[in-house]
Formats: sequence, C-alpha cells, structure tokens
Amino acid sequence: MNKTTKTILGLVVLILIIGGIYFLNQKTSGPVSDETIKIGVILPLTGELATYGEGVKNAIDLAVEKSGFKDKIQIIAEDDHGCLSPDAVSAAQKLINLDKVTAIIGSLCTGSSLAIAPITEQNKLILIAPTATGKNLTDAGEYVFRTIASDADKSIAVANYAFEKGFRKVALLFDSSQDALVSQRDDVKEAFTKLGGQVVVEESFVTKDRDLRSQLIKVKNTDADVIFISAIPETLGVALKEAETLGLTTQFISTETSAGTQMVIDLAGTSSENLIFPFATTPENVEYNNFINDYKTAYGVEPTVYAAEGYDAGMLLIKSLFASDGTTDDIKKELFKIGNNYYGASGVITFDQNGDVQKPMVIKTIKNGQFVEVE
Repeated sequence: MNKTTKTILGLVVLILIIGGIYFLNQKTSGPVSDETIKIGVILPLTGELATYGEGVKNAIDLAVEKSGFKDKIQIIAEDDHGCLSPDAVSAAQKLINLDKVTAIIGSLCTGSSLAIAPITEQNKLILIAPTATGKNLTDAGEYVFRTIASDADKSIAVANYAFEKGFRKVALLFDSSQDALVSQRDDVKEAFTKLGGQVVVEESFVTKDRDLRSQLIKVKNTDADVIFISAIPETLGVALKEAETLGLTTQFISTETSAGTQMVIDLAGTSSENLIFPFATTPENVEYNNFINDYKTAYGVEPTVYAAEGYDAGMLLIKSLFASDGTTDDIKKELFKIGNNYYGASGVITFDQNGDVQKPMVIKTIKNGQFVEVE
C-alpha cells in the first residue's frame, strides 16, 4: 500500500468517524429527531371522575393530532382510579422508570398531582396539571405548571359577591375527600370572615356520597342565610335535589366552576334554579371556537368541563418540546416563552414564575335552565 493510498484511506476513515459522531448527536440531541417522544398522562379513567378524565384525555389526543407532530409523539396514559394518590404515584413511577417518558400531564385532582410532583421533581421532569386547582400546588416544584387558575381566585370571587349581596351567616358544605375542594372551603371561609361574615356550621361528605340529607338537615336547623358548597357536579346535583325535598330554601353558592355544567341541571332539574357559582370568562379568541368544533367533530359530543385546559396543556407541552434542545431545563424555558400571552382553547395563558396562570372570573347563576351572568 503506497503513501497516497494510505492517505486516502485515512481521510475516508476520518470522514466516517465524523459522520458517525454527527449521526449520534442528531439521534440524542433532543425531541427533534426520528425517535418517538413519549408523553405520560395520568388521569382518572375509571371510577367516580372518569367522565372528566376521559374528556381531558380526548383533548390531549386532539392536541397531538393538531400539533403537526402526531407521528413523532406517543401518549402513554395511566389510570389513577379516581384521583387516588397511591395509584397516581405508581403510575408516575411506571411512566418514568419503565416507559422513559419525557414529561407528564396530570392529574385531574390536586391531591394526586401533589403526590406526583415530588417524583417528577426528583427525576427532573416537567409536570403539567391541567385541572388541579389547589393553591398549594403553587409551591410543588420548579418544574410544575398548570393551565387552570388556582382555587383562591374563585373562592374570593364568590365570597365577595355573597357579602356584597348582604349575606352574613354562612353554612359550609364540602367534599372532604378532595384536596382542591377542601382548599376551596378554606379559602372561601377565610375571605368571607375577613369581610365580616360568620360561619355558623360546617358539614362534610365524600365524593362517592349520594345521600346528604343528614348534613342538609343540620344546615336547615341553623340561621345560615347562605350555603357555600364545594362539590363535583354529581354530588352537587344530589344536594340541590335533596335540599328542595327537605324544604331548605337557603341560597346555595358553589365554590366550584364545574357547577356550570349541564350535568348539574340534568341531575337536579328545577332544584338547580338560582344556583350561583364562579366561572372563568368564556374565551373570545378563535382558538376556543376551533377547539369546540374540532372536539365535536372528533368525538361526536361537546367537550367536557376541563377539556379545554387539557388541550392547552398538551399543545403547550408539545410546542415547547419541539422548540427545545430536549433537556428539561430548556423545555421549561420554552414553556415560559411560549406560554406568555398564549391564545389557547381555555383563554389567554401567561405562566407566572411559579408556573401558575390567572384567568378572570365572573359570577353566574342558573335561570330557566340556562347559565347566565348575575345582574
């Protein structure tokens, strides 16, 4: 082998080595590659809250479909069986250790989201909670985001409304099995008493309860002039129906925005008339209308409550993943960048330094089976 041949062979080998290094870098540099990106989703897909979990899961799938990256994304969904924290923890561990997901969306409830957060923080993964409203999620970690406003906003809104309308003695009726609903009770209690109101009785129940007569009788036997109730739609509908049967005419005010769903009217019928509740203002942007139409086209039904927040969580995460270099810190940086005055399905989103969002609240009521703003 002569010197020229050796030189040529050496150059060929060098080119192959450089090419191999480049190829490996391309394959491992981040989401923008030929490899499928795995996103974990933890939601209640069975049990009492399955209706909401399925709606959010559908919305996340729709976000993948509309993102432009559907062939590069794999959604791996796990069931926490009604926001059970131990099941959410097991799901997170599986998604991280076995499935090797890049980020996690979930869960529906504050308690299960708080249970997941230490695990995602330890593994330095983004966690986006689309529907967890408890204010204690604010300090859950540096990689925790959410696309729904904190409970504190709506609780303060209804407390102010009630006091302005002349209510002074309140009964608190709340679901003690859901952290977010307990948080709402605490917030509305604090806000109302600071204004000068008085709490005359507190009664609790759990999500699966479908008989609240004993609690309602205790409330009826007080001089409360307003009832703040913190409950999911199924339990709220039961409470309103039973209150009418018992002759309890005290004004009900829900601390939960999901009171503004058709399910409440379907379950309570005319007993739902005059129910008051907080509600995020309906977005006026085209993204909201497009989401409603796309969801109905894809699934044949109206989107469930919280589905829009699930869609935004999915879309923001996907956009940030493919704008980043693949590291969690860079995904986080892109979330703050893209999630700044972002026009989404649930309205305009701007993440604050804690990954929280604020959305304007209005006070609504049910009149003749319709949801309308109070006058």
